[in-house]
Amino acid sequence: MAYPVSATGGGFLKIMYRAMVDGGAVTGEYARKVGSDGYDENAGEAVRVVKRLIGRD
Repeated sequence: MAYPVSATGGGFLKIMYRAMVDGGAVTGEYARKVGSDGYDENAGEAVRVVKRLIGRD
């Protein structure tokens, strides 16, 4: 079952936290569907995505 990121309450929590999904069982389409802030296909790419999300790229 998919739990959209928007189910966290949106507004305030989206300012404080970022949601990211990754891995072989997850697709970019799924990440967009649930409202994820970031997506990557593997752990190596995850570092680049996290740096972008926190503004350190």
